[in-house]
Amino acid sequence: MGGSDILIELRLGISPITGKPFVWDSNYQNRLEVDLSEYTVPEEFLNYTAGRDGAFYTYRKLTTHRRESSNEAAADEFWSCFPEWSSVKARLDEDDSWSEEDHNAFAAAAEWFAQKRGFVWVWPFA
Repeated sequence: MGGSDILIELRLGISPITGKPFVWDSNYQNRLEVDLSEYTVPEEFLNYTAGRDGAFYTYRKLTTHRRESSNEAAADEFWSCFPEWSSVKARLDEDDSWSEEDHNAFAAAAEWFAQKRGFVWVWPFA
């Protein structure tokens, strides 16, 4: 893939005491050690780890309207703003093959990422 309009990253810190990876809690007060095996993306969501053009650009625009200058969103924040299919469909070009089934599958992936601390959706420009 020669680039993407949106992709998911996992941001981990490394404890200077234990050397183990961690994520911050929701208040950014405490380090939570992580078992990396719990962060393996299920196979059915692999197609949504990076997206190019059309619908993915639309999701990015619809979920980031409050942060126009930012080029990232924590997965839980992205999920909290995830649009309904009708909003996405209204912005797609007529020749775009993205369907409601695609939308629902991407929603399931976005929800899975949102349930784990440390995942961040990023895009190359605001």
